[in-house]
Amino acid sequence: MAYDPLTAEGPGVGLDHPPSYWAATAGPAPGDDGPLESDRETDVAIVGGGYTGLSAAYHIARMLDARPVVLEANRCGWGCSGRNGGFARPMLGRLELADWIAKWGAPGARALFAEALAGLAETRELIARSGIACDASPPGGLYLAHRPNRIAGLREKQRLLREVFDDDADFLDAETIAAEHFRGAEAFGAMREHWSFGLHPLKLVHGLLRLARGLGVAVHGASPVIGWTRDGNGHVLTTPRARLRARRLVIATNGYTAERLFPPVAGRTLPVLSSIIVTRPMTPEEKGEAGFVSTDVMVDTRKVRHYYRRLPDDRVLFGGRGASGDAPAVQARDRARLLAALKRKFPALRDITADYHWGGWVNISSDFMPRIHRLETDPSVFYAMGYNGTGLAVALLAGRRLAERIAGDDQGVPQQMRGALPRFPLPALRRLGQRAMIQWFRFQDRL
Repeated sequence: MAYDPLTAEGPGVGLDHPPSYWAATAGPAPGDDGPLESDRETDVAIVGGGYTGLSAAYHIARMLDARPVVLEANRCGWGCSGRNGGFARPMLGRLELADWIAKWGAPGARALFAEALAGLAETRELIARSGIACDASPPGGLYLAHRPNRIAGLREKQRLLREVFDDDADFLDAETIAAEHFRGAEAFGAMREHWSFGLHPLKLVHGLLRLARGLGVAVHGASPVIGWTRDGNGHVLTTPRARLRARRLVIATNGYTAERLFPPVAGRTLPVLSSIIVTRPMTPEEKGEAGFVSTDVMVDTRKVRHYYRRLPDDRVLFGGRGASGDAPAVQARDRARLLAALKRKFPALRDITADYHWGGWVNISSDFMPRIHRLETDPSVFYAMGYNGTGLAVALLAGRRLAERIAGDDQGVPQQMRGALPRFPLPALRRLGQRAMIQWFRFQDRL
């Protein structure tokens, strides 16, 4: 948690996963190729061993019959790919459907929605190809009105999905939510879509790692890039023990991107902390009183959102805005804050406790949209990032799209996601702007 990508040189060397529920239940990790010990060359170097990097490596090896090399500072999935809530949703960034229509018209919005659904299809396909049991839940996602005055917005979202996107989302009243999903508070209505699903994010990382290495991809853990220079027609990536020369470079570090190391994205990202708790298993009495039978992934209508779901072992995962520091007292308050918010939503769980608590960096872009970009100033450099906290499915698809772009096919990436990440105004003041934004969002959530 002490690591801040805006100021730190790097995230560490060979660090283990944080003590999360995922790390405790993922089972033995598949092996990688160990630290890069001697200088070598490759056609494509990929920095980052998360969803985007491993997906890109797999698809590059499959499409181009190439053998890319992945450099990961710690262990594969150490960043957001192994820490997230496991929500696969039809999302691209944080803009609402109405915002897409307002900015790009109905045809542009439909193209983006099709890409979001393609991300979910890619996720399911990779799960099937990897043959890994990553606890994928039945499809279904609830957007819950945490106040009565948010119902109108959900009904409008349902209307847009049906009329513009030809999607059969449902609207549920409070009684239906209580009968079919859970009995609780802050659930005055909900829009339910039939695409989202939950999964075990770190098990998915393990499956991707096996897929990539099965095609001959070299994946070097404990190999942070500590220097990047140009040398003739290629790139030289320096790690603590050796150097890697590459004709082409893919930056796939998202919320863990060290700005000082990668100038093309400096001033263009805002890493924001998100935190998660996982409770002890509900007792049969608690589960019965709460009526918590739903397997849907759930998000409320706050600007500073809460996201939650029931896990296969009857624990409850609950996430939201992260802590402001890593001091023990700060972490304890963060854990207590999330647990109190969970109990407000589920009064029947008044005695439940949290067995796990962890956090990590979400990468916010200034326009709340992700990018899959090839540098105009250096066409041998590619990056995909800016997932805005909705990146599980889109990050996996971004790896495929990067591979397609490297292969010379630019048709798959929607036009709205092709350009460079826009710079933040006054990037040196991003943390101040973030605090002001959160305070404004909290004020709106209380209205």
